Amino acid sequence: MAKVLTGSVSGVPAEVAERFGLGLVPYYVTYAGKTWNELEMDRGDLYRWMRESTGFPTTSQPTREDFLAAFERAAQESPAVIYICLSSRYSKAYAVATGVKEELRTRLPELTVDIIDSRTGAAGHGLVALEMARLAQQGLSREELLGRWEEVRARSRCFVVLDTLKYLARGGRIHHAQAWLGSILRVKPVLTYSEEGETIPVTRVRTAAQGLEFIVEEARRHLEERKATGVRFVVDDADNAEWAEEVRERLEREFAPEEILRWTMSPVVGAHVGPGSWGVAWYPVP
Repeated sequence: MAKVLTGSVSGVPAEVAERFGLGLVPYYVTYAGKTWNELEMDRGDLYRWMRESTGFPTTSQPTREDFLAAFERAAQESPAVIYICLSSRYSKAYAVATGVKEELRTRLPELTVDIIDSRTGAAGHGLVALEMARLAQQGLSREELLGRWEEVRARSRCFVVLDTLKYLARGGRIHHAQAWLGSILRVKPVLTYSEEGETIPVTRVRTAAQGLEFIVEEARRHLEERKATGVRFVVDDADNAEWAEEVRERLEREFAPEEILRWTMSPVVGAHVGPGSWGVAWYPVP
């Protein structure tokens, strides 16, 4: 059985990762004069600071040493490691992890490491990592897991609703949306990820409730199109827990899902989308 790992930027909380046997590699966020390891910080503290400060946080991917330590720990559990990376369009983690993989060819020749570019982010990243970890728990081999990856990614969907585009615009992490920037204070952009792993806008709404209606209709259409026998959801938020709970309750009523996981958005993601943002990802069960 292979060991599946992903970055803390996926948002998956430690207790959920442990339940699924998913290893986590830390990302970092810097604000208020200090750099924090995502796995060791209070996620809500960043969002409180962003609401009160005029400054902007910065973020960074795992170091070479982080990947070495994570892969070596994983090697104690399995001779095969699969790392599900944040979209390479937005992080150098894929390149760093690939370099460590090459280094381990001589250091641990009995270990096989595969680095997968998820080409997604936020709740979508956490969702696909958990789906792969779920399959690994079912006993699928490395080859079987790699063979299932494209299906897992292609079946999943993710949408993120922002309060404003200003954080993404400042960091250059949104494409094809220049025409929207003049109205960033008057609309709530709804974003998704392209096939190439870029953040792209799909629509604009005036209220969070309108954003939820859009997502519910997209989920209904997608599940019918996929002829799904069930569905699993992830709902995350950046300091918008009360609304995210309403979203969870609506999805429960509409779809009676097999599972809905709720968590606070990764601070590294939240640093770029801003407080008040929230997202929904889902996987249609075949």
